[in-house]
Amino acid sequence: MPTQSRKLTYLLHTLWQSPLFGDSFPQKDEDLFFAQLERMYPIFAERITPILQQGMPEAHQSKIQATIDQLAPKTITFCASIATGEVEDEAGVINAALIMGLVYWIDQSMDRGDEATLSAVHLLTDLNAKHNFQSDIVRARFEALRQFDSLIRQVAKNPHDLPHVLRALETDVLITEAELRNLSRELLLESSLENFWQTHHQHIAQKMIDCSGLMTVTSLLYAVKHNAHPELPSLGD
Repeated sequence: MPTQSRKLTYLLHTLWQSPLFGDSFPQKDEDLFFAQLERMYPIFAERITPILQQGMPEAHQSKIQATIDQLAPKTITFCASIATGEVEDEAGVINAALIMGLVYWIDQSMDRGDEATLSAVHLLTDLNAKHNFQSDIVRARFEALRQFDSLIRQVAKNPHDLPHVLRALETDVLITEAELRNLSRELLLESSLENFWQTHHQHIAQKMIDCSGLMTVTSLLYAVKHNAHPELPSLGD
């Protein structure tokens, strides 16, 4: 994985120096960051491969590898750049990256019109669902999503953190993205675009804010740090 690209270095420095985050990055160690990326990549690829194989039984291995090649750089970079020097538990950071990688996979699948993934999200997040699978593909997607849910519970071990991390990932991201997908479908069927936007513009804007990736990944990484430092306040405090 060619991690030390000029673009990545530029983005890293821009993030760490942004006045928006103030002193949130006290340990701006570029060498530490890139070394962590190099260690994390093969572990990430090894662990996410069987989950995607289970969730995409219809896909050839080359497609699964292409999906991993898309997911790995941005998810590992996203988690590692925020956690550098602040989260000592590298295994926890890898778990956070796996969760975010699966979030991207689920989101991208729904955006591309994969109805099986959309159905699996509804089954995972609806406590009243009876799990009557419409097809083997929906079942496969659902089983992969169950592993996603299990990873969240491994990261958020503190019972006061868990409901907030679950909400950030399953409600604010998965359910919201599913709702946006349904709104996109309504848009395609709408005869008047003006009427559609007048009716839904505020709702869509709020949903896009709610599913912000930054809030999701920081919740995950804080839960990882809280595991090692129980004296810190919980996400619910």
